[in-house]
Amino acid sequence: MVGPTGRVVGLDFSDALVVLAKRRSETSSVTFSLGDAQVDRAPGAPFDVAASQFGVMFFEDPVAAFANIASQLAPGGRLGFSCWQRVEDNPWWLTGVLAGFLTEPPRTPPTAGPFSLCDPERVATLLGAAG
Repeated sequence: MVGPTGRVVGLDFSDALVVLAKRRSETSSVTFSLGDAQVDRAPGAPFDVAASQFGVMFFEDPVAAFANIASQLAPGGRLGFSCWQRVEDNPWWLTGVLAGFLTEPPRTPPTAGPFSLCDPERVATLLGAAG
């Protein structure tokens, strides 16, 4: 997908996942590094695209994290990510089942967690603040 001269750089803060990804990689155009996308720079920047699959919702400081990612994009670079919608739109989520066992109710909306980016307006505000 990146062509003969393109490259893909994976960044994760889990050493075990980086090791697994390296083991599964079948091409030299894909590399993996240990780091935290919230604060670390990925080797090889600037990038044309930054992508995350179900990871950005866990940023402790999403504005700073998205600003860090944006600083590593080439002019015109793009960000794409997937995240969950509202908990009410996810019947598979176990919160209802576990509610009786929780010592305090979950934050609404949570500042970090699976559903922290479920509101498109909040996402637009965070991304705008991050530049």
